[in-house]
Amino acid sequence: MPSITHQLAAEAAPLMPGSGWTVHTYTVARDECAALEHPDGRRIKISPARRAGYVQARVAYPDTSYHLTDADSPSTEMRADRGGRALEEAVRTKLLPVYDEIYPTVLAAHEEARASHPSPSGRSRSGNGPSGTSWPSDAASS
Repeated sequence: MPSITHQLAAEAAPLMPGSGWTVHTYTVARDECAALEHPDGRRIKISPARRAGYVQARVAYPDTSYHLTDADSPSTEMRADRGGRALEEAVRTKLLPVYDEIYPTVLAAHEEARASHPSPSGRSRSGNGPSGTSWPSDAASS
């Protein structure tokens, strides 16, 4: 049976603004978590919150040297029993306004760093985000 984080993300994905949001499951410290991922590379991580019966949604940026502040990385918590529509609304109203503003800057900084530091083999770097973008590692991504 899928975890509550996966269930919520699966319910929210088709409701998210723009098309193409998909759900991926990963494990961190024995907790099954989920991520909403957009084809342009935006990623929202959904994980169990510290309070029982709650989940946390937070934005995730690719690894970069760009300086991010706490304000650039919003998160929100909600009761897990509120469903995918409530998750979509929370992400759309609380996380995406900041993420949509900051993500292009972070992605440009990442691409600039890649261009100035090519991989030692001369081949393009691979990753799990757009254009070989590397994401902060998840313990066991699937």
